[in-house]
Amino acid sequence: MATVAPAQVGPQTRSPGNIALINGQWFDGKAFERRQVYSVDGRFTFTKPTRIDQTLDLGGTWIVPPFADAHSHSFGQGIPGSDARSAKGYLAAGVFYVQSQGNLPMTAAEKAAIRLNTPAGVDVALSNGTLTSHTSALHAFLAANILPRGAFRGYTLETLNNVRYFEIDTAAELKAKWPSILAQKSDFIKTYLWLTDNAPFVGPPPLMGQHALSPEVFREIVRQAHASGLRVSAHITSAGDFKAAVEGGADEIAHLPSIGVVSPEVAKLAASRGVPVVTTIAQAAATDSLPPDMRTMAATMLAAATLNMKTLVANGVAIVIGADTPADTTVAEAAYLQGLGMFNNAAMLRMWGTATPAAIFPDRKIGALKEGYEASFLALEANPLLDWKATRRILLRFKQGLLLDPIAQ
Repeated sequence: MATVAPAQVGPQTRSPGNIALINGQWFDGKAFERRQVYSVDGRFTFTKPTRIDQTLDLGGTWIVPPFADAHSHSFGQGIPGSDARSAKGYLAAGVFYVQSQGNLPMTAAEKAAIRLNTPAGVDVALSNGTLTSHTSALHAFLAANILPRGAFRGYTLETLNNVRYFEIDTAAELKAKWPSILAQKSDFIKTYLWLTDNAPFVGPPPLMGQHALSPEVFREIVRQAHASGLRVSAHITSAGDFKAAVEGGADEIAHLPSIGVVSPEVAKLAASRGVPVVTTIAQAAATDSLPPDMRTMAATMLAAATLNMKTLVANGVAIVIGADTPADTTVAEAAYLQGLGMFNNAAMLRMWGTATPAAIFPDRKIGALKEGYEASFLALEANPLLDWKATRRILLRFKQGLLLDPIAQ
């Protein structure tokens, strides 16, 4: 029976069997406790198995659940090499669970090439063709910001229609397109609500006056999706969108509302229905790259989003972390949220490592260092409750009974 220290660990592609995890300080959701833990068949147990194949000495490190990104656009963007870079970047950052809020369908070969959804790779829930309207701001955004950056190579805005996105304005149109939507084999359905309450938006001309799905069509999408066993994520912008999404049966809200004020009553309804809300506000705080005439608008929207987040938290809504940009694996998003002072470091760890993974994969036992949960964790060099930057000093990555370090090239 071998005993190894983190510095001696090499990457593995299959579980070495029953592993005794010694000398670790384990996060219980509030504090760290030194205890004996075992990985058996890729699951945690606190009962010593009859056979131990390997002992891993954690060297007094601080053990936390892996992190997650509930709003990614890093996979299935049609850019050569980007999927592999994203997968490696996420693993390096300790982010094992990712939710892609809009992508091209990925082939089995593309997923296998980067070990997607395997013990040795990142676990990703994909939303392939997203659902919007014929007059959605999504079209302008893709044309102005995404296609010029080289995404979706080989496609035009027109040929992306009914592949990367579906335009739906009526229940009849939804019925006609639903077989094609299901054929995409998405893990969940991503939808767009955009200023359903006609809230004023002072922004770039391509986005002014644009609307996405109506509340009526949105409700029908939710009904169809739930009947097919699929969750629904709703992109929102305003407080009115938030209300329409919650009342319409959304399973998740993508983005904090940055226009208008969410009422405590609507926040309580979201909490009672267990609807988590994804943050995505760090990039909104980075206004230096914006033209001067847009910085005031961005600052106003950021302030509204922050105020609405306080209302949501006060009324029991689960806040989960998402970056909404391939430039951030959620490290910057988590750092920004921690810097607001709204959440202490224990709450941040629960948000990033427990609530967010559970929102992405609600049917799995992940996000906690508990009996029967998947044996996945990060070993940190220092105590993140005292020093948040310790979340960046990862000495060991362990996923479903596999040692992932050093991260494979």
